[in-house]
Amino acid sequence: MCIRDRYRYIQKENKKGKKLFGGIVANTDPRKYKGRWVYFDKPSKELKDNFANWDQLRMTQAMLLNMSLSGLIMIGADIGGFVGAPSGELYTRWLQQGIFYPFCRTHTAVYHPSQDPFSYGKKVREISKKVIELRYRLLPYTYSYFWQAYKRGLPVLRPLFLEFPEDERTYQISEQFMWGEWLLVAPVLKEGAQQITIYLPEGKWYWFESSEELKGAGEKVIPVELSSLPVLVREGGIIPLAPVTVSYTHLTLPTN
Repeated sequence: MCIRDRYRYIQKENKKGKKLFGGIVANTDPRKYKGRWVYFDKPSKELKDNFANWDQLRMTQAMLLNMSLSGLIMIGADIGGFVGAPSGELYTRWLQQGIFYPFCRTHTAVYHPSQDPFSYGKKVREISKKVIELRYRLLPYTYSYFWQAYKRGLPVLRPLFLEFPEDERTYQISEQFMWGEWLLVAPVLKEGAQQITIYLPEGKWYWFESSEELKGAGEKVIPVELSSLPVLVREGGIIPLAPVTVSYTHLTLPTN
């Protein structure tokens, strides 16, 4: 049974009063929801009112990967945190992660400080612009995997072990993820980070922007700065890209 069919079965049984589907809580406040079963009424969800702190940035990534495996495709979280005011650094790191949310939006509560790419000065604005443009450049690639999600039920946002099930090192990794089949993303998740350690499964990997080769089957220590968003291409991947324009409404989806 594919993920999509399993979700439909669980949804049907839940409506009969059988609580078969639970575990991934649609809210990141553990004080309120810890251990509670959650009923998802449609295959599209966002994590509800999250908080603007580093712990919840890290928590969000793990929770979305679990939701993907549960058959939920169109998922996301409030970039920057709904409650509270993120620093420019936290907002930047959250946006770098968030452009790889299937449902991507920056959002905050009423009466909170402005929380947009242009709210934190020139440096954050320029980094945010480049990051958002990356999401649009990847549209042809991303659309292909949303089409596969619709047809086959496979998630767009994937834990590493979904692509590398024989590599037991990937089983405990939630700091990295796959975007579709060919892109490995390792967002920076710690405040003030100057380097991060990433794990590359076996094979050749290439930096998305420079095409520089890295060999897998081990950990790599990567220096980072505020603008860094580590994205690597798996050997054999073809990544179709779109030009950055003001409108993408002329693009069409595949028909079969």
